[in-house]
Amino acid sequence: MIRLATYFYTSALDYLGQSYSTETTLGKMQIAAEAVKRMENNPRLSEQIRSAIAQSGIQEFQQRLKHPAAHFVIGALEDWQKTQNI
Repeated sequence: MIRLATYFYTSALDYLGQSYSTETTLGKMQIAAEAVKRMENNPRLSEQIRSAIAQSGIQEFQQRLKHPAAHFVIGALEDWQKTQNI
C-alpha cells in the first residue's frame, strides 16, 4: 500500500513540478497544496493514503517520497492526518 501511495505522490509531484517551480519555497508550497487538494477531491486516493499512513506511518512515507517539495507535502499530510484522526 505504501508503494502505491508513494508512486502516486511522486508521479503527481513530478507532474505538478511542470507548472510550479521546484526551485523556490513558494513553488514547493504550491505543489504541496495542489497535491493535497487533488487527494482531498479523490475519495479513493484519500483512502489509499489514509491506509498507507495508518499501516506504515508518516515517517515511512516521508523516507520513500523523493521530490524537492516532499518536505512541504509531508507537513501538509501530517496536518491532514491530525484533522482526519488517522
